[in-house]
Amino acid sequence: VEVVRIENESLDSKSFYLQRVIAPSSRGLTTSSNSLPGLFPGFRPGQHILLRRPAVANATAQQRCYSLSAYGDTGVWRITVRRQETDGCTNNPASMSQWLFDQVEVGHRLQIR
Repeated sequence: VEVVRIENESLDSKSFYLQRVIAPSSRGLTTSSNSLPGLFPGFRPGQHILLRRPAVANATAQQRCYSLSAYGDTGVWRITVRRQETDGCTNNPASMSQWLFDQVEVGHRLQIR
């Protein structure tokens, strides 16, 4: 997915707006059936995505679930993230939220499932 907008919600919260990227494959462009290219389908309350961060300096690859916090007619999904100083489990200072806050910008592509 590609980050198409980032909004500061508070001092420690940001919303990331995500749009599907149509990636080339060996067979041409990849899209999922029953949807328009580049648009996400609607979602149900409580639905989430698994976001994967690649390995970065001094930190291994990491993944974390985020609940979808909004969907509009635009086919864009939104996640809202609260900044954590550690990852909550291992006290690792290279937390997922720090990476999102400090490194991810509009135009960055992220891996989700």
